[in-house]
Amino acid sequence: MKHWTRITLVIVALVLAYCSVRKAYVLRATYMPTSEQVDVLANLGKEAISSGDVPVAALLLYNDDVIGRGYNTVRRDGNAGGHAEVNAISDAFRSLGWERFERLDRDRMVLLTTFEPCAMCKGLICQIPDRARGIHRAEIGVALDEGGCALDPL
Repeated sequence: MKHWTRITLVIVALVLAYCSVRKAYVLRATYMPTSEQVDVLANLGKEAISSGDVPVAALLLYNDDVIGRGYNTVRRDGNAGGHAEVNAISDAFRSLGWERFERLDRDRMVLLTTFEPCAMCKGLICQIPDRARGIHRAEIGVALDEGGCALDPL
């Protein structure tokens, strides 16, 4: 096993261990999105493809209503943090404002994402907006074997 692969696996294990101890993050694929939500995710994935990015899309839901949407913009914006999950959460901050977002009940919030979040995004999901009140549920479309990192075919 390559050195960086081991380091990545250790980081992922630490993030997941931290989150499971705090019981702040549940990663599963049990939520049944509506056909409208699936269409939005598909269109966001197409936007990522058109900008040359990996076609990952995410929606942040509150009471099944979309409060944030995002897709990968790493290549388009030249920003290493431009992942779909980060962009969906940032979109919710912009549309609701930080104070209103902070008051939302995390038990009624779900992050839908088309691929398993990477270690960075898992950490963000656990921590937003603070350690005690991370997003409690992330529902994924595809679980990946590489620690949540999609291999870019380009």
